[in-house]
Amino acid sequence: MENQYVFILNEKGERITSLLIGVHGETEEECLELAKRDYPNHTYVTGGDEMQSQFVDYKCYIDGKFVDYVPEVIEPTKKEKIEALKKEAEAEREKLKEVFLTKQMKGLPTDDIKAQFKQIDIDLIKKIKELK
Repeated sequence: MENQYVFILNEKGERITSLLIGVHGETEEECLELAKRDYPNHTYVTGGDEMQSQFVDYKCYIDGKFVDYVPEVIEPTKKEKIEALKKEAEAEREKLKEVFLTKQMKGLPTDDIKAQFKQIDIDLIKKIKELK
């Protein structure tokens, strides 16, 4: 005997949960009432084991058919992009500090390192200004 379910879906057709008829409620109507009470503003679809398998395989149910789940790409905020650029610049500075100290201890000229160190800040400011 095939199991029957009430599937609770979000606005993207992703399954939030499944209610098994006969377990979560004696009838389809009872399961639908439970779904509407516990998950208002969602979509409710009934079906069997085959539909459950599709949902378990990360399929979405849109316009009466199953489609592959496509993860939503979340663009980092401008603040997050700036923080990433700052971390990158700090890592470059740390590398130069080591080179600077080594050259200084060996008595070698360090003007080239000082210029590179300043250039890191100039490049950082330029990259931040280019951000959208």
